[in-house]
Amino acid sequence: MSEEFKYLLKTKFNQYFNEEAAPELIEACAAHYNLLIEYNEKFNLTRITDAISSVLLHYIDSFFIIKSCEARILKDGVNICDIGSGGGFPALPLFYFINYHAGVKNAKMTLIESSNKKAGFLDTVICAAGLSKSIRTAPLRIEEAGAAPKFREKFDIVTARALAALPTLLEYASPLVKTGGVCLLMKGEDIEAEKNSSKTALTELKLKLTGDFVYEIETMQYKRRVLSAEKTGVLSKKYPRQPGMAKKTPII
Repeated sequence: MSEEFKYLLKTKFNQYFNEEAAPELIEACAAHYNLLIEYNEKFNLTRITDAISSVLLHYIDSFFIIKSCEARILKDGVNICDIGSGGGFPALPLFYFINYHAGVKNAKMTLIESSNKKAGFLDTVICAAGLSKSIRTAPLRIEEAGAAPKFREKFDIVTARALAALPTLLEYASPLVKTGGVCLLMKGEDIEAEKNSSKTALTELKLKLTGDFVYEIETMQYKRRVLSAEKTGVLSKKYPRQPGMAKKTPII
């Protein structure tokens, strides 16, 4: 299975990005995939498990977040936070690309995942990759992390994939990203209604939509996109609200 995965990832990377993937990138992703399959039944990490679907819908999809904002991501010393990391997407493929393929120096990443089991799985993957000095997990609710002094407004980039409706997602992300930093939010094709309902949240949370990167992946029935939201100022201390409030009563 590992050899099939590596062949498919190498082939599809070349197809979508018109360059050869670094061997270290392929190996790191394969190691992650093997652990994902091993732990999946116990921890319910993903419904997508076959090699070709995993390559396309997990790894290639995650790499596209880089294409949405390369100048900010591929920068030495970049400090990234991924929220709701689950099985590690887009966080781990993103970091592997940064570290092994692009050669970015001194990059750091924090993975916020409220499930202790899933956070433990992520720690296993990070340790196996030898990246414990560069990547850390935080087994917290996102709102708890956003209120914690060591995380609040500390990150250059905050990422999330298919985590919540946009007004809720903005409230999750804004407390973590520093002024001048950017939130990169992976969403599906039909996003206009969410964008329209987020105008109040954007103003209140000191964010401004600055990009809407659209891409396509074979086998998917709809296009994918990455919304970019730049932090324009220091966030009021009343945010984040208590856990659950952003989802229950979003700012609209």
